[in-house]
Amino acid sequence: MKANSPLFVALALCAGAVPAEAAQRWPYGDAATSAFGRGDFAGALTALKAELVKCEASRPDADQCLDLLLALTNIAVQAGVAEEGEPYARRALALAEKTLPAGHPGIAASLNNLASNLDALGRSPEAEPIYRKALAMRERALPAGHLDIATSLNNLAGNLDRQGRYTDAEPLYRKALAIREQALPAAHADIAASYNNIAFNLNNQGRYAEAEQLYRKALAIHEQVLPAGHAAIATNLSNLAAALDNQGRFADGEPIHRRAMAMVEQGLPAGHPRLADAYTNLAFNLNGQARYREAETWFRRALATLEAALPTGHPAVGQAYNNLASNLDDQNRPAEAEPLYRRALAIREAALPAGHPEIAASYANVAYNMTLQGKYGEAEPFLRKALAMREAVLPPGHPEIAAGYNNLAYNLSVQGKLAEAEPLYRKAVQLNERALPAGHPRIATSYNNLAANLAAQGRGADAEALYRRAMAIRSGYARSHPDRIGGYWALATHLQRQGAGMPEVRALYRAAARGAQERIGGLAGFDAAAQQELRTYRPIFVGQVRAAWNLSVGGQ
Repeated sequence: MKANSPLFVALALCAGAVPAEAAQRWPYGDAATSAFGRGDFAGALTALKAELVKCEASRPDADQCLDLLLALTNIAVQAGVAEEGEPYARRALALAEKTLPAGHPGIAASLNNLASNLDALGRSPEAEPIYRKALAMRERALPAGHLDIATSLNNLAGNLDRQGRYTDAEPLYRKALAIREQALPAAHADIAASYNNIAFNLNNQGRYAEAEQLYRKALAIHEQVLPAGHAAIATNLSNLAAALDNQGRFADGEPIHRRAMAMVEQGLPAGHPRLADAYTNLAFNLNGQARYREAETWFRRALATLEAALPTGHPAVGQAYNNLASNLDDQNRPAEAEPLYRRALAIREAALPAGHPEIAASYANVAYNMTLQGKYGEAEPFLRKALAMREAVLPPGHPEIAAGYNNLAYNLSVQGKLAEAEPLYRKAVQLNERALPAGHPRIATSYNNLAANLAAQGRGADAEALYRRAMAIRSGYARSHPDRIGGYWALATHLQRQGAGMPEVRALYRAAARGAQERIGGLAGFDAAAQQELRTYRPIFVGQVRAAWNLSVGGQ
């Protein structure tokens, strides 16, 4: 994740722009700059459009309007109308190619700007060759080790991340880091940014402990070179806390989330839309601790902040509805969640281009919610539509396609269509194994789901092997991590039903019970959330008693 950037030049730089001298380029104007500072992205977009009209009316003889076109592209994304940005991006590229000499850095910057907009529109495969063209242009025009080459490597790596090609992206991020380490002082903020980028990639690969260490290195640099309370420090703290959350270390992550939130609240005006990010991050952490009611408060606060700050129908508002609905599902309130999921879907369908991956995600979310309500037949067509959309717009083998197969397979399984579900589960396993590094959490989930399907078909030996493979991955998680608890629990339950391995069954239940006790013990008091967790894990303790009883009877 990148730090929040000040004003428009920085936003253009996110897409690889190279600012010209102020005398050559038309200024953004006070109105646009002020609106952006308040978080009023729609107002900033309107003001920039007015400045562009003035610039073009002045009959420019070169590229005087280029910075405005680049800024309009990026602010359109911030304002939730990314599709408005694409024509500006294409005009910027045409202007740069017309007015600048071949191979000029400004042309590469305009290529990056267009590619960034296509990424925002969910068209990452279309953006990739444009990023590659910009990189090749810079490598030809600039000396080896130039910092702009590092920027292009980062941009291309980010695009590959969005396509789910995490292992392809990692060496590009590392090459960019090597360039920066060679060219910059050891404690430079851009080196910290590279550590953040690599850590984000490792997070996507499920290598959470490695990501944590890089986030800590980045944070140490930022705290050394930036003023206290700087936005980049807050972002770094949020990233570090998320890495801890992913390891199941929610109690460690919570105070870091709260520290980041305090910095953001101090640094931004009241009601700024980026405050919602901090509220949402804390809410997900609390959700991970089963403190669902507390989390709900923060999810609702994030939603209220975005609804007040952004135009009706902004995609970020749709995401906030989706987050709150997910929290209500976790509280076993799916009927309340359903209209929120549907509202998120409606917003995304209206705001995003047809086939956008976030629309597919909304179809899957609505289907999941209907499944929780027992509406399995109604959910199935939503899942099929989500899978078809993902296969149409994402590169083959993308992990989200695997998720689509898994979701549809689960739906078919609960409808009793076990044989029809099995090949879909196998497809999900195959795609995840091919796309993700060994030991990734999604691979463990795929093994577990296929195992449950095979067990339900009476193929116990095949299921056992898969449960063990899943547990081998999950046993490396923190003891109180829900997936580790679930891994021991699933294998114990399966072996118990097979009537074999009672000493092992008891040991597995004990391991699951220790994790559940640690998780419940970490909650503040025996409140409703703790009671719900205890109900959730009650079968573990019952199974442990039964295993001990069976061993006792068998020993007499």
